[in-house]
Amino acid sequence: MLETDPKQGYNELTIDISNIGLAAAKQVSWSWFVNFNGIKSVLESKKNPLIDCVLHENEVSISSKKLNIDWFYLVDDENFGNYFNFILPYSIENRKNTIRIPPSYLDLYWLYKAKEILEDDHFSDMEYPPLELHIKYTNMHGKEIEKTFLLYMTWSFMSNPLNQQTELAKFRIEIAESN
Repeated sequence: MLETDPKQGYNELTIDISNIGLAAAKQVSWSWFVNFNGIKSVLESKKNPLIDCVLHENEVSISSKKLNIDWFYLVDDENFGNYFNFILPYSIENRKNTIRIPPSYLDLYWLYKAKEILEDDHFSDMEYPPLELHIKYTNMHGKEIEKTFLLYMTWSFMSNPLNQQTELAKFRIEIAESN
């Protein structure tokens, strides 16, 4: 890998949506919800202000002089969604219906892990908030169904992004249906 080669896969984490039912799901819409207030709580520290988070209406600003970052997100751009006309049952057609995880969620997870590494006392009971996936579809009987799934990120390792390595990190996403 050359120094000028871009790192592949950075902020390009996706998941596949599959229909495990017996009939087609029609008019499938989905949207994300990033809990910026919860993320702000786990990033900021009263003892050691390594990271500064400012939430203002539809805007999120993240900065850290020590980490040399200054990020800005629009909440509406990060809580995006989309639409599929239908998704056939997986047993009939195992076509991939891929959706991309919001880049801000991944950026801020990296920052959360960097803080964990840089601060000796950061290990606490404060867990990184899950990402919410809201799915709405119509079943074969014409009934509209709404479901919410929580995506929890865990990691196996994270390499130094300044080093020349092919893999930056290994993540695992645990998905649970919300009640």
